Amino acid sequence: MKAFRRWVAAAGLAGLLSGVTLVASAQAASASTIQQGWIQLCSQGGYDSYLEFPAWHSATTIVPQKQCDWWPVNTGGATILVVAHDDKGTSLGSYWYNSSGEGLGIGTESDVKTGWRYAINW
Repeated sequence: MKAFRRWVAAAGLAGLLSGVTLVASAQAASASTIQQGWIQLCSQGGYDSYLEFPAWHSATTIVPQKQCDWWPVNTGGATILVVAHDDKGTSLGSYWYNSSGEGLGIGTESDVKTGWRYAINW
């Protein structure tokens, strides 16, 4: 793990010096990289997850653990509720989203010590 951290630090420094933006892996995107009208879900917590759109009585496909997926979501100017769920159907967090603004990124995670599952957004 230390060797990996050293590699990332060295690669990051080299990227800064050369003016190149470096992406170390398929990490979750920041809000500035998620296009307007798109939602990203990353299952980062060692379990599968999915998003639900209660107002539309619909949900996304299941995103396997350690993977991310994207969906174009047009809310027609309305603000809708987006609920993140784990592989057991448990609600992990909810977010308000309007496709006329920035894209939305959601990551499902877990605490390794407690096993607590939760969602974050970016």
